[in-house]
Amino acid sequence: MKKSAESVFAFRRRLFFLVSAALGVFVFGLIASHGDAQTGARVIRAVNATAQPGQQVTVAFELDAQGNENEASFTVNFNPAVLSNPVVALGSGAPSGTTVAPNAEQSALGRIGIAFGGTNTFAVGTRQIITITFNVASNAPAGMTPVTFGNLPTPQSLASGGILLAPTFVPGNVQIGGGATPTPTATPTATPTPTPLPTVTPSPTPGPTPSGNRTIRAVSVGVPLGSSQVTVAFQLDAQGNENEISFTVNFNPAILSNPVVALGSGVPVGTTFATNPNEAAMGRIGVALGGTN
Repeated sequence: MKKSAESVFAFRRRLFFLVSAALGVFVFGLIASHGDAQTGARVIRAVNATAQPGQQVTVAFELDAQGNENEASFTVNFNPAVLSNPVVALGSGAPSGTTVAPNAEQSALGRIGIAFGGTNTFAVGTRQIITITFNVASNAPAGMTPVTFGNLPTPQSLASGGILLAPTFVPGNVQIGGGATPTPTATPTATPTPTPLPTVTPSPTPGPTPSGNRTIRAVSVGVPLGSSQVTVAFQLDAQGNENEISFTVNFNPAILSNPVVALGSGVPVGTTFATNPNEAAMGRIGVALGGTN
């Protein structure tokens, strides 16, 4: 980021934010001449999963497809002390004729390469592209272990008939232990906590290492062609002691423009924010938010 963007975050007043749910929202204007505006909507993500020590866990990977994608590649990174022996399979959303070629040579180091494709394209929508089944170590500690994307040994790519596209790769987590339902016969009052973020339960593990559980994410959103605006929400998986944050949001200025920032529904009372739109025309906007709560 250039110095103009850094200036907002160099401020010494302690700005910031929330205890759960949405950090904020960005409302973008959509450029009328879309062309391949769909490119910005392509997301490949690792879906969060839960597991118990000594058992197996299957992590699904999804693509928000536009309908013309037919091949992809990437590397999945994981903690080999917690997850091991990855077994790759095609997902339920892969088109007929798709083949997958995993590269497990570096799995002992916590990396497995994936390449798959075929002549048929993925149908429009969110499609399960592959699954990876891991063994969970019997001594795996309770908490989150991340599943992320990388470029070694297999580089990240998404293509349509050999033409490279520009997807966004979103990591996920495997929650080890903490089943949250210790008594299967519990009355309905024991489990009616339908919070959208079930990982925000700091009480079972008050002080250990909550930092691994904190995730800030941009929430995927679909936009029909011809729409004039889109709102993108940003969320935090909070541990309950966070009160300030700053980051830069990058976007394609040929597709999205005129970003307007607002506080999200999950911010605590008294939260304020500051934005730095000096490089919005280049597809970057800085955000800092915070407060005493």
